[in-house]
Amino acid sequence: MHEVALGGAYFSGHLPTQRDFKTIGDELMRRLAAGQLDPMVEEVIDFAAIPDALGRLRRREVSGKIVARMPVA
Repeated sequence: MHEVALGGAYFSGHLPTQRDFKTIGDELMRRLAAGQLDPMVEEVIDFAAIPDALGRLRRREVSGKIVARMPVA
């Protein structure tokens, strides 16, 4: 689901579409909690390493996802 579709459903006030997205989100979270999904996280990096990681993604040097650990305030 793309953020535009989610935003459009929310801001349009179209309740049937909002309910559909809720159902999809609930099912996604259920499958994730059950270990039925593989998010393909290749690497977890610190916040400071984001520029380098973005460069590697742009050059297609990464096959999975890179997750940035955000600093806690």
